[in-house]
Amino acid sequence: MNLILSDRPLDLPGLFVPDLEYIDLSSLNIKHCIGCFGCWTKTPGRCVIRDDAVKVYPAIAASTRLLYVSRVRYGGYDTTMKTMLERSIPVQQAFLRLHHGETHHVQRAVATKDAVILGYDVPEDAWYARAVNTLASMGVVAGVGGEKFWPEAPITRAEFVAMAGRFAHPVEAGGMTFADVQEDDWFYEEVQSAIWYGWISGYPDGTFGPEQPMTRAQAAAILNRMLGRSADRAFLAEDHGLREFRDVSKSHGAYFDICEAANGHGYEKRDGLEFWNAILS
Repeated sequence: MNLILSDRPLDLPGLFVPDLEYIDLSSLNIKHCIGCFGCWTKTPGRCVIRDDAVKVYPAIAASTRLLYVSRVRYGGYDTTMKTMLERSIPVQQAFLRLHHGETHHVQRAVATKDAVILGYDVPEDAWYARAVNTLASMGVVAGVGGEKFWPEAPITRAEFVAMAGRFAHPVEAGGMTFADVQEDDWFYEEVQSAIWYGWISGYPDGTFGPEQPMTRAQAAAILNRMLGRSADRAFLAEDHGLREFRDVSKSHGAYFDICEAANGHGYEKRDGLEFWNAILS
């Protein structure tokens, strides 16, 4: 039997493969394994949880050609597929065998199979899909290799500055660096350009912290500098119905940068400064 096991609906028009079964896990009710090991000891081969998984793992066992389609999260299966695979324990026995120097569970009546894993990490319907794909087509983002982007992973300060630098012409600004940024670092030239453009200034101790995560506040500040935007502090001191956030007090170091980024506003620009005249809804 040929089996396609997917964690999302697939559009398969005109696909004809003899003896094919397609299972959309996202449409099923499959609970997490509770780790009772009853399927090994009390009821061998039978899970005590009676939900849709009991229809799936026999199909996995019977298949000879199997295609897994799963979103990639942190280098592995996403929750939907991982949950199903963990619920497939009933097709394995409780004792182990040595196989090519490795320990493996002995499987029950499971057909030898050819299996392929097809991973994706930017779903077409994701809220960020259009932005990611647009930037990728422009060469601004390149992913992490293997045609993966890791959209849920945190971004480092070096990665963010590298992306920002691809919106501007690179400049040779030798000698303008930080104690923790070396010439052989992959992000060295991008950091040099960002310093030259005035987008970054680093920490008081003379470091940049390239591997530290970029905070949302830091990102707002850099983006404002890239766009030449600055908040009108006198205007903000008055009550104009600003959009503010409960976790960003007026004493926060990035308060003005966040206000600038979060509020559409009318303004005039004089001597490189913004003078706001209205908040736009």
